[in-house]
Amino acid sequence: MASETPEFQRERRLTTTYSGWTSGADSEAGEFVREALIVLDTNVLLALYEASPDARDQILGVLRAAVERIWVPHNAAVEFSRNRERVVLDRVRHFDRVKSTLKKAPESAVAILEKALSDLVALRDKSRTTREWNREAVKLDKESLVSRLDGVMDAAMSEVEKLEAEHDVTPRSIRDEDKVLVQLDELLAGRLGRPPSSEELEKRVRHVIDFRYPNMIPPGYLDAGKERELEAAGDFLVWRELLDELNSRSIRITRVLVVTSDLKEDWWLLDKNRNPVRARPELVQEMQEEAGAKLMLRSLSAFLSDARTYLSVDVSDSTVQQVQDAEEEAAAAVEGEGQSVSLLELPPGELEALVYELFIAMGYETAWPDIIDRRGRRFDFVATDATTLMPLRFGVECKKSRHPVRAELVHNVVGMLLADTDVDGVALVSTSSFTTMAREAARGQQIRLIDGRELVDLIREHLGIEASAVPPDEASLF
Repeated sequence: MASETPEFQRERRLTTTYSGWTSGADSEAGEFVREALIVLDTNVLLALYEASPDARDQILGVLRAAVERIWVPHNAAVEFSRNRERVVLDRVRHFDRVKSTLKKAPESAVAILEKALSDLVALRDKSRTTREWNREAVKLDKESLVSRLDGVMDAAMSEVEKLEAEHDVTPRSIRDEDKVLVQLDELLAGRLGRPPSSEELEKRVRHVIDFRYPNMIPPGYLDAGKERELEAAGDFLVWRELLDELNSRSIRITRVLVVTSDLKEDWWLLDKNRNPVRARPELVQEMQEEAGAKLMLRSLSAFLSDARTYLSVDVSDSTVQQVQDAEEEAAAAVEGEGQSVSLLELPPGELEALVYELFIAMGYETAWPDIIDRRGRRFDFVATDATTLMPLRFGVECKKSRHPVRAELVHNVVGMLLADTDVDGVALVSTSSFTTMAREAARGQQIRLIDGRELVDLIREHLGIEASAVPPDEASLF
């Protein structure tokens, strides 16, 4: 005689018990936006520093409309606090890179035109023509080309400067009075998660590093390669905090809406174009089993659009688009992680922009050149060490080359230094090495030589970018 099936087993069904895999696309957006506990990830809070002032006000307006249901995990708040200044610096660096490219564009154009004209001269020589042709006469000499391109990018530079001026949060203002932090502090008071004990934190990190990530259990397993285990475990720590929070509340939470701009596949099911569709079934299942709640994921842009529909909050199309563009840019950057940037293959002007960004990351105050010596030569940019009692200002000169830098260039840089009393020294940066005679020429002078190997190390340390320069066997010191 067959034994009777226990009650708890009779309640388990494929369509309900394993709904993380059997349910279709999200169809309850309205209920989630109006009723769910809304959990904000780090990147949602940091997005306020990237948005324009108008867009930022609208995002804050949406958060205020749902403030009674908002909660931020402790680990998300920690990561926000650590990274808010970096986000502002990243935006500044982005503008600096564009300005650098615009500044270098005429010079690069002249170089391309010069090369084309050189090919023409070679062709004339090969053709043995007897006709005379003079570049100066037809205003195609280098001086004429430079003159004709002078100011050609002024309108573009003006537009970049106007765009930059539209952002009212700067590295200086964020240190003096962070208006975004002030508003978030008020908004999120009493809505932050509690930190786990040191013992519990260690236990969670070990669990995720040793078990979940090797078995590709979401969320966060794509971060397994990060250098620090605590950083690698960040997504899971947020997730574990959320599950614990749901179980600790006296009033049962039945719906949870996680808003995140992390669009990787260790959180989301992606379509064939790698666009997020809905939460990973494993996450839906884990929340249902551990906390008895339904889970929905929304990107910030989708959440803003939903809030406009279901909360009747004022959110413009331009704000939604602005946030969506930022999410797509971040997703593209994640796709490119792990790739090495070849410094020798950077387009004209981008090496200078990268080194400029590097000096900012190392703590220097930087500015594009306003220093020209008596021969009209100009440093690539100027950096100031403001940490000393008497701030030191020095010119930075970048040399993209596959061959070792010779003493002649060092002598030229020494000449620039001696001809200008507005700088205290020079940093000469190369993608290659320096010959023995070049190093000898720099000895005793206020010149810092940074070769390709050191440059790659500095870029990795301060920018977190893997880069490559000239291999040592190709860049002989002799």
